Amino acid sequence: MKMKNKVKYFLITALAVTAVVLFTACEENFTFPERPLPEESIVIPVERITGIPIGSVSGLEITLSGTVLPENATNKRIEWSITGNGAGATLVKNKLTAENNGTVALTALIKNGLGEGEDYTQNFNITISAEMVPVREIEIPSTVVVGDYELNAIFTPSNALYKTIVWTVKDAGATGATITNGSNLTTTSTGTVILTAFIANGKLNGDYTQDLEIDVVPFVPVTEITVISDKRIIYYPYFYILKGVVVPSDATNKTIEWSITNAGTTGATINGNTLTFLHQEGTLIITATIVNGVSVGEDYTQDFEIYVGY
Repeated sequence: MKMKNKVKYFLITALAVTAVVLFTACEENFTFPERPLPEESIVIPVERITGIPIGSVSGLEITLSGTVLPENATNKRIEWSITGNGAGATLVKNKLTAENNGTVALTALIKNGLGEGEDYTQNFNITISAEMVPVREIEIPSTVVVGDYELNAIFTPSNALYKTIVWTVKDAGATGATITNGSNLTTTSTGTVILTAFIANGKLNGDYTQDLEIDVVPFVPVTEITVISDKRIIYYPYFYILKGVVVPSDATNKTIEWSITNAGTTGATINGNTLTFLHQEGTLIITATIVNGVSVGEDYTQDFEIYVGY
């Protein structure tokens, strides 16, 4: 009996020692994975709010929907408040009704719109009148260059009450046209695109819609400016009109801006394209600049030397 107890004792002791050795070995060779630190949330701030009417008719309820830009802004929920009430207006959430003629001042607030703890606010004025002036027509350029173009419409009549346009692409054709940020037309290729302009309450009996066709053409850069003038100007004190010809003739941008790079001893000044000289002989250098002449974002410049004397 005693022998059996001793055997059991030794077996238990051996198992305990083995367990301790194994645990120690595992502890030395095993490391727990580090818990990753929580990632900081990146807030995409609000840049502006569009789509708010600038006018309304007394007694008419309008919905202050608003479009928050950029479209991927983190926080986009708008809270409205009346900050100035000259038209007896009432506001229930985003429903505005004004009983009298006048101006209603509103403030849109987006909590944490600029970042954590920093709200975004924007003020609007809505003119309330008794007369509804409907939109008859809107115009935009019929030709644009491949790339980005901001759609700025001309209204007829100019005093139309509702002028907030929602743009959509009806038919992109081969242009790859898209609308971003409410009114920016982006194209990737030449062709013809058809846009639809929508104006809520733009007509006497409802909404106004109009389709507009735009030809998208390639960008043609400026390669040279030829100045139609003599290199030697005899008359002073006098003035001289600078004239230039842009090459090629079908360049996309051809408006020349003149400036004096170095007047030398001539005392010359420039206003627009008119050079004016004092009673001094010498040589001056003028610079012709065409904004976006080489490409969108890159100007074309060219210097010219002119001698002033008798």
